[in-house]
Amino acid sequence: MRGCFTHVELNSGYSRGAQLVLPGGVDSGSDTYYTNALPASGDFSQPLLCVGFSADVNEQYTFNKCFGNRTYTYAFGHDPNRSVITVDMLGFLVDGFSYSGVMDIVLDAYREHRVSESKDYAMLALGASQPMRGFIVGVSTNTLDPKHSLQMFKFKLAMPGVM
Repeated sequence: MRGCFTHVELNSGYSRGAQLVLPGGVDSGSDTYYTNALPASGDFSQPLLCVGFSADVNEQYTFNKCFGNRTYTYAFGHDPNRSVITVDMLGFLVDGFSYSGVMDIVLDAYREHRVSESKDYAMLALGASQPMRGFIVGVSTNTLDPKHSLQMFKFKLAMPGVM
């Protein structure tokens, strides 16, 4: 058997503590079940895990040096062009003996829900914490472990508002 997809405990609730909820993926009857998320809510066969995230929130500002060794600071508030969330996902290219199709899952999600295609926010849901919201502006991928057919995906979300 190739890959390590079947060796990761995906059937426990702990493996789905974080999800990237795509635009239009919030179930109005529940605040914890998402209808359009990566990895999918309740679908433990999907070959994808959210394994980390980072958030960069920045201000717009400038410092002006003046005569007499004085420095003036001008602050303009939140800078949406430099404030991003990066969501790290581990994809399993092989599911037991067959290919998993994880590359299509991720690229289709990007194509359908990027900022030029959707006016709605995506959300990073983190357990019981308030979700972080942003627009999907990019996705990148790199091979993490070729021996075990592991691929890393990074979704980039721009945050026009403060978290």
